[in-house]
Amino acid sequence: MKVSVVGVYRDQLQEPADTFRAEQARVTAAESAWAKESTEAIKALNNLDQPFREARAVVAAYLPNEVLPDTLKALSTDTDKQRAIESLLTISDKNHEQAWAANLLAGDFGVRAPTTITELRESVAANKVLSKAKADRAKAFGPAYEQYLAFKWVVREALGSKSKQYKRIHVRGSFSSGRTEPTTAAAAPAVAEGGGEETPS
Repeated sequence: MKVSVVGVYRDQLQEPADTFRAEQARVTAAESAWAKESTEAIKALNNLDQPFREARAVVAAYLPNEVLPDTLKALSTDTDKQRAIESLLTISDKNHEQAWAANLLAGDFGVRAPTTITELRESVAANKVLSKAKADRAKAFGPAYEQYLAFKWVVREALGSKSKQYKRIHVRGSFSSGRTEPTTAAAAPAVAEGGGEETPS
């Protein structure tokens, strides 16, 4: 391999590319973790749905003036569902000396609610980790892509546009722009600075 190609890769592209790949690996791991926690949270919510609705109806019967949370299926986020469960638990706890509340706490609602809250918290936490991982990956993409463009240009000029090395790194179909590297000296600074060529879709 030509010294110019090896040098540009080692000095300009390798570090940002390695950083981006590491961030991509973190995203993959975070996606797997979130999928696991989300599945467990959904299962716990499904198991709690009927006991929650029953407990909500019982509270309404004994405390008609109490402001009750919406049903779990009416709420759109895990955080809202978690707060609804906690709200109904709090109402039951405040009235635990009364038989109806004691029965709720000892029954399916009281047994399943704490576990469901835990699963929801873990799902929300995993989602936050995933969001941060994606943000970090996006931040790493820019520097890596700029150096990739510069490196690709060097490969084309050093080895030719029909070389197997160039074809391996020329992924025009993955980007929204159909433009290729500049063909004039006047266009060179734009690519050298990371602009004026392809943009990611």
